[in-house]
Amino acid sequence: MPLLRVTVQDGLNKAQAFASIIPYLDVLEPNGTVISESQGDVVSVLAAIPLVAPGSLKIKVNGTDIVPLLGLNPATRSRAGRTTAWSCSAANPVGVSDLIVRSAPIHQLSSNTVTLRLEGLGCGAHLITIEGTKRVGSIPNEVTPDCLVDDLMDTGTANGFAIHIFTPAPGEQVASGPVHVTARPATGCPSPA
Repeated sequence: MPLLRVTVQDGLNKAQAFASIIPYLDVLEPNGTVISESQGDVVSVLAAIPLVAPGSLKIKVNGTDIVPLLGLNPATRSRAGRTTAWSCSAANPVGVSDLIVRSAPIHQLSSNTVTLRLEGLGCGAHLITIEGTKRVGSIPNEVTPDCLVDDLMDTGTANGFAIHIFTPAPGEQVASGPVHVTARPATGCPSPA
């Protein structure tokens, strides 16, 4: 696959850009990420989308396309603010923030990426699928069998984890020796089959 990936890192700041002579879509993050409820329950998403039509993008979280729920047009390059996009239950709203689509034809400069942050997914396995179609004029419609043609769909996974401890209470002093702990693993939205 002729894909150019450029990564620049300066301390805590990191930027990536992708270029290709053929349409290509790859979800790079999350990639089997384990997120902890106690560490903020935030999933960062990064996808490479060189020569993918930005207006065709579907961003699915556990099977739900969040783009129309946010009322966004991914063909625009503007940022989306923090919004509660969807919920698997009324008690578990999911926040979507920093959704940015950067895409341009082959002769223009662009990072050719989709980035966003998801917060509040809860425990369990979560599938983040991004799909699209090729940018008009990007490759000939008739290709030889030797050419690699990407299906322009990819999925990343994140797994939420938490244990709720009931006893001992936070800060409670206990006698030395064996300590009886009462806890249960947290549950969340199951991934679709």
